[in-house]
Amino acid sequence: MFSDMDYIGSINMWPGQWTPEYYALCYGQSLPVSQYQALYSIIMNTYGGNTSSFNLPNFQGFMPKGWDGQQVLNTHGGSSTTTLTLAHTGLGAHTHQGGITVSVPVSDQDGIINVPSGMYLALSQGGDGYADTTDSVMGESLVSITLSQCSAIPANKPIIDTTPPFLCMSFMMLIGSGIYPVKP
Repeated sequence: MFSDMDYIGSINMWPGQWTPEYYALCYGQSLPVSQYQALYSIIMNTYGGNTSSFNLPNFQGFMPKGWDGQQVLNTHGGSSTTTLTLAHTGLGAHTHQGGITVSVPVSDQDGIINVPSGMYLALSQGGDGYADTTDSVMGESLVSITLSQCSAIPANKPIIDTTPPFLCMSFMMLIGSGIYPVKP
């Protein structure tokens, strides 16, 4: 096939669940050092193993990320979902400053009932507190409602999907016949 032109240890995307000769799917499986000495000398135990065996990388459910020289090879990261919190929004817990004016319609009649539904506050100070007509607006001296701060902390923390659009493919590594890469 094309293994004679590829480097041992090179990884290619592959549209199937099988591989051509000299390739293996990158499922994290263990290979014996004694049978794959050339490949072992390239990847060693980077993806797991011991003195007699080593593992291929496991791309099942993962997408590759280019190595930037800062992270260690075989570092896993990311998540396909996340819980949205204030830390994700960059807002953090915060307050809003300001005030509000409230006008409450009232009756200047004496109260006739003690059930508020469909009624208005009455001016009488004893007995029933509600009347069936409205005649004026309650003055500031009679009621004081102050709203000076409002804290913003969400009640629920939704889980959101962070998976970008994708097309599933297999990854395969050349484990046999191929070009042995020479370090510069």
